[in-house]
Amino acid sequence: MTVEWINLENGLQAILISDLLENEEEAEEAPWDDEDERENEEDEEESQKEADMETDDEEEEEEGGEKKSAAALCISNGSFSDPPNIPGLAHFLEHMVFMGSKKYPQENKLDDFLGKHGGYTNAWTDCERTSFHFDVEQKYFHQALDIFAQFFIHPLLRQDSVDREIQAVDSEYQMSLPSDDERACMLYGSLAKEGHPMRKFFTGSIDSLKTIPQQNGIDVYGNLKEFEHKMYSAQFMTLAVQSKVSLDKLEKWVRDIFSEVPNNKLPKQSFDLLKDPFDMEKFGKLYYIDPVKDKHMLEIIWSFPSMLPHYRKKPLSYLDFFLGHEGEGSLLAYLKSRYFATEVESGHSYNGFELNTTATQFVVNLTLTDQGLDQFEEVLLAVFQYIHMLQAKGVQKQYFDEMKTIEETKFRFKEKGDPMDYVERVSENMQLFVPEDVLTGRDFLYEYDPELIAKCLANLRADNCCVFLSSKQLAEKCDRQDVKWIPVKYGVGDIKPEWRKKWQDPPMNQDLQLPKPNNSIATDFTMAEVEAELTTKHPIVLSENEHCTLYYKKDMKFKVPKAHVCVQLMSPVVNQSVKSHTLLKIFEAVMNHNLDAPAYPAILADYDYSTRVDDTGIRFKVTGFNQKLPELFDLLLNAVFEYSCDDELFPFMRNKVKRDLFNAIIKPSELVRMLRFSVLDPNNKSAAEMYAEIDSLTNQDFQQILAEFRQNIKADILVVGNVTPKEAMWYKERLESKLNGKVEPSSMYKRRLYQIPRQWSFCQINSFNMEDANSVITVYLQSDPGDIRATVINELLDTRMQEPCFDVLRTQLQLGYSVYCQNLLTYGVMGMAIVVQFQAQKFSMHEVDNHIEDFLNKFKEILDKMTTEEFDTLVESLVATKQTEDTHLGEEVKRYWGECIEQNYVFDRLEKEVAILKTLTLDDLKDWYKHYLGENQRRISFQVLGNPEVEQADVSSPKEEMEPPHKRANTDKERCYRMIPVRDSSYQDHQCITDMHSFKSKLTLFDHHCITK
Repeated sequence: MTVEWINLENGLQAILISDLLENEEEAEEAPWDDEDERENEEDEEESQKEADMETDDEEEEEEGGEKKSAAALCISNGSFSDPPNIPGLAHFLEHMVFMGSKKYPQENKLDDFLGKHGGYTNAWTDCERTSFHFDVEQKYFHQALDIFAQFFIHPLLRQDSVDREIQAVDSEYQMSLPSDDERACMLYGSLAKEGHPMRKFFTGSIDSLKTIPQQNGIDVYGNLKEFEHKMYSAQFMTLAVQSKVSLDKLEKWVRDIFSEVPNNKLPKQSFDLLKDPFDMEKFGKLYYIDPVKDKHMLEIIWSFPSMLPHYRKKPLSYLDFFLGHEGEGSLLAYLKSRYFATEVESGHSYNGFELNTTATQFVVNLTLTDQGLDQFEEVLLAVFQYIHMLQAKGVQKQYFDEMKTIEETKFRFKEKGDPMDYVERVSENMQLFVPEDVLTGRDFLYEYDPELIAKCLANLRADNCCVFLSSKQLAEKCDRQDVKWIPVKYGVGDIKPEWRKKWQDPPMNQDLQLPKPNNSIATDFTMAEVEAELTTKHPIVLSENEHCTLYYKKDMKFKVPKAHVCVQLMSPVVNQSVKSHTLLKIFEAVMNHNLDAPAYPAILADYDYSTRVDDTGIRFKVTGFNQKLPELFDLLLNAVFEYSCDDELFPFMRNKVKRDLFNAIIKPSELVRMLRFSVLDPNNKSAAEMYAEIDSLTNQDFQQILAEFRQNIKADILVVGNVTPKEAMWYKERLESKLNGKVEPSSMYKRRLYQIPRQWSFCQINSFNMEDANSVITVYLQSDPGDIRATVINELLDTRMQEPCFDVLRTQLQLGYSVYCQNLLTYGVMGMAIVVQFQAQKFSMHEVDNHIEDFLNKFKEILDKMTTEEFDTLVESLVATKQTEDTHLGEEVKRYWGECIEQNYVFDRLEKEVAILKTLTLDDLKDWYKHYLGENQRRISFQVLGNPEVEQADVSSPKEEMEPPHKRANTDKERCYRMIPVRDSSYQDHQCITDMHSFKSKLTLFDHHCITK
């Protein structure tokens, strides 16, 4: 990879990143299609971004595969620049520039072009920056770059697009209303001084962008065009492009295309004079919050001057290292020993709210237990005891040097990663750092400044902090709901003088200690050598017996001194009952709880691990530098086979899992998935069922199921990376030393799915969150158990459907912000889903369902008109996507591990898929649609209905107090954990599933099916 910084005459700055290796040929460039230049507007496809968020794109390259090209443009203006009378204008403008340009007037032209050529685009608006980015197949990069640049050269900003895009912004806003993070952020911003931009409403809504401006005689469209002229100017822009062409060619393209971006000669709007956003009279309080989720959170926040000028020294990173530490002697370890807390986060992110030119917010965020909530004063005291200890010990260079070494080692062996993510970050870094630090400025610690660190540490005082305490148990204290634009319920209390006095000079706590030197930092980066016959393209079975199978692959591509070890412990015990599954979910929590402290040094040193319980057993994986990976592997093995739980810890962990389950089932998007599996999967153990079961479970139950599980295990282990066969065998032997007993293959759980009838049915339940207006519908269309050929045809269908689905249901009809179609493969049974998340007060479920049906009929017309040339382009795009090269070792391992999890073990699946794709015809696709989505569909509409009467956010002038919000009459606790179908009188010609058990009793089961050929 070679990099060059250039400056264009119009003031735009660009970084060129060439992936071209020495003596390597440049990527082929496709001829520009004249049809793409026509100045007309067609009812064509739209963006697939939501679909991509929901599906697993686990593609691999064939020989000669290439990664995508990418570009990102960042503008040094954002929501801080919104005019005070039109909140959300910057975010709205970000939406509007996609709606066509003078050169390419078709709405969503870029999305359309990228969708045809394996690409994707996205954008975001922050406080002081706005970013646009895309990726695409390499040979189409030049033309995509030209379409992209027109956003900033001559966007049309059509007036007839305004109302539709305001609806899109409003849907995004409505989806954010149940977010506790969004509510806390808006509450915190409301504490800023009048006139400070942190008080602004950034997202925008139909009220802020249309209703209120109209009432006040404000011309939003005129303001939009003026705002674009002022803010989207070349001197404010930084561009990063990455492709497998020479730097000379990249420079020519950038200069030819982006030199046309106009420069308005205006100075950059500055906010750095607006220091001290908060008055201590409002800031230095204790704020109680009644959240949406069942979670106890304690946040202590200090507002610092902006740390952006000190990025080379990063004094707050030093503070974060200690306060966010999870190892022995840490704040979290002490609080966990008292059963007061389960998690800690500290520091600040790079989002514009926490880090901007006016201030930096340093946060210590603790997840409390029930005991911790009851004793939150003790938790606060412990925080200040730890800070006092840090201040007493003084700044110590050894810790700075350790942090510096870790970051430099990470960078040295950092794999390339996704090109779009990379250019997105680089283009933003160009706004923040000097040219020589653009690639490293976010991570490196360049300069040690103990005086600055000590000054920041001294600023962590008791008299200048803001405290947020959030829990549903605090509802009675939350008598206010006066934050404009967001329905957060909160209360305000004084921090007691005696608390502050104790915090300012707290007693010494001997359980709090500075971290020990980190012995997990890798020092040996030798690349292992193996015999040629073992350097295979895909994993091989290296060793196999009745207890365990070892799959092994030596990495010969990425050549980093790292490895991935993945273990699947399959047992029939897990899926015996809801009770057994729930108990093992508690065990997962116990493992993670006990691993936090001993594994944390490895996490700091760029290792990672994860654990998960699913319907077949327990999975875990460890990744990182191969030198010390065995030590982390042993920690995980001990967690699975040695950890237990005493009578004091068990209720503590049971309550944590219970809250996690509740927080899952109150999300409509999660609940609709649970509903689908509850109907389709005969052995499904939903979070709702586990929530209903969990209170009855005892530690005796836990010990019994744990003993049964450990005696009934068959294992798969996958080892990939810088590891020799002998080293891979060590992992298998260590695992086998823990395995006891023998599992009969016939006893292992086999996933199966119900075959639904050839009719239209619907199953509707109410959302469990009565304060959420968001509804979700998933129209599920079931096919049959598939083979590789059938699955790629289904994937082709999904690829062709994504853009018109988005265009019709979101862009044209504005049903909701999250709209996508999804290719499903469930236990070997193929399917398709169309998902729309919308607000119950805007549309009825029946309306949205009808719109989806109308779309499917329209899509049939699109397929009927499809030409052979269009089909060939579609196939070419999907082939190119599947041949896109992996960007890092983890991406390759994820694909292989997916084969193990599904028990397919077809490690060369993508090569087989590509070979089949090249044999398909247009008739194959049309015949598939006719058979699958024709008149005799197997179809169920799964529906989660939000509350249409939910109280909306106050958009008027804030009031001191409000009456308690309206609640539904149905407050039966059973609604919180039972999925009870309801009737909908709007449906006349569809079967209503009112009793899931009765419905399923009439269905037949597909055989257990793996797609292996």
